[in-house]
Amino acid sequence: MSLKLLQPFGSPYLGQMKNRIAMSAMTRGFADANHCCTDKIAAYYTRRAEDGVALILTEGIIIDPSGDGYRNVPHLYTDRHAESWRRAVRQVQAKDSKIFAQLWHCGRISHPDFTGGLAPVSSTDQPAAGMNRQNDKPFGVPRPLRADEMPDIYRMYVNSADKAFQAGFDGIEIHMGHGYLIDQFFDARINDRTDIYG
Repeated sequence: MSLKLLQPFGSPYLGQMKNRIAMSAMTRGFADANHCCTDKIAAYYTRRAEDGVALILTEGIIIDPSGDGYRNVPHLYTDRHAESWRRAVRQVQAKDSKIFAQLWHCGRISHPDFTGGLAPVSSTDQPAAGMNRQNDKPFGVPRPLRADEMPDIYRMYVNSADKAFQAGFDGIEIHMGHGYLIDQFFDARINDRTDIYG
């Protein structure tokens, strides 16, 4: 392993970093029934900071009930959610590490079982192929978002970003890949719209 990888360095955005090691986001499913951060989540990230990771990107954190698609994943859109993350964030930072919240909306990679009985939202009405491994059912048939609903989606991200900083996170990352909501607008194989979002 290169010694340079382990040396401290200064980042113009994050300040002094203890090394150049970053941990990518990995879904854990350790949230409680209210989708709050738990002791298990805090211990998981704290252990990674103790192991020497300088920058931790959390698992995807759902920005709104309409965006959920997994069992036991954390959410971040209420003060209660933000407060539940505070201890985990502080514990990571106490180990001289930085932690970013990855903000996530699943879009059509979901099912009404996870969205309060409502159809998942997407760029399209085409359901994702295959089975949802979270409930062993086909993915739900999505409802295309209307153009006038898009500002509400933006506000969800802004609200969750505000809650992340309220909880003390060093930054945020927006999940834009892997077939989730934002990717559903960027992927021409999925996005069949003819409006300004097509």
